[in-house]
Amino acid sequence: MSSKANQFVCKLNHRGLCSQSDATMQIFEKAKPMIDDEMKKKINGTILFQVSGRNYFFKAQEAEPLTIEKVDEAPKADVTMITEEETFLKIATGKTKPAVAFMSGKLKIRGNIELAMRAEVMFKAIQNKGDE
Repeated sequence: MSSKANQFVCKLNHRGLCSQSDATMQIFEKAKPMIDDEMKKKINGTILFQVSGRNYFFKAQEAEPLTIEKVDEAPKADVTMITEEETFLKIATGKTKPAVAFMSGKLKIRGNIELAMRAEVMFKAIQNKGDE
C-alpha cells in the first residue's frame, strides 16, 4: 500500500455514527465486525470503491487481515466500483439493488464483475444487522 494511504479514524457521536460527514466510511465501519473469515473467503479480492470522488480500498482475502481504508491515491484493485454517495448508501441499506444501479448507469464497474457481485454479501450482512 502506498505511503499516501491513510487509515480513517472514526469518533462515534451520541448516535453511534461517525462525527465526520463521511457516510460511506460509516457503512464500512459498520461492516467490519461482520466480515468474518467465511465472508472474506467468499469475497476473496480487492475492491476500489470510488464514491463521490473519494477512494476506499477494500481487501478481503482468505487468511489475510481485512483492509478497509480511505486512500488519497487509487491503488490497483481487482474491481473498481464507481458511484455517487447517495447511490452507495441506497445499495448498502438495501433500498437499491446493485444490479439495478448498474443497469441504470448509477453504478459503474471496471474489472472483475464477478467479484463485484460477490461483494454484495457484505451489504446483505449490514442490512441483516440493521434488522435486529
